[in-house]
Amino acid sequence: MKRYEIIFLEKDTCLVFSISSFSPLKKLDDIKEDILNRKIYKCDVYFDFLLSNLNSNERFAKIKYSNGEFVDGTFEYVNFSRNNIIRKKATEFYKSNHKNFDWTLVSSTKKKMIEKGIVI
Repeated sequence: MKRYEIIFLEKDTCLVFSISSFSPLKKLDDIKEDILNRKIYKCDVYFDFLLSNLNSNERFAKIKYSNGEFVDGTFEYVNFSRNNIIRKKATEFYKSNHKNFDWTLVSSTKKKMIEKGIVI
């Protein structure tokens, strides 16, 4: 079962979203294949773990991708301000798709904020 969705912001940036309470990190091989199938050979991959880690300091992470592989030693958790494009794109994504995902761990208040397009 696919537990993530990928959107490409630019040729060198993509976002991976958890779509259930299971972390997409368990599907790294599938994610690498999906990126390679788009004929992207080098990019920064950002993960949004909202549905698995909630809105915590470990919500967003970044790793470098090169030639079909994630680059060892480049994984790091990152924080973004509310006006950051990654956070805004994440809100747009979840707002557009909120009926399709497992929101078990997310509070009803946070879910309503996303449904209204409020960046969290």
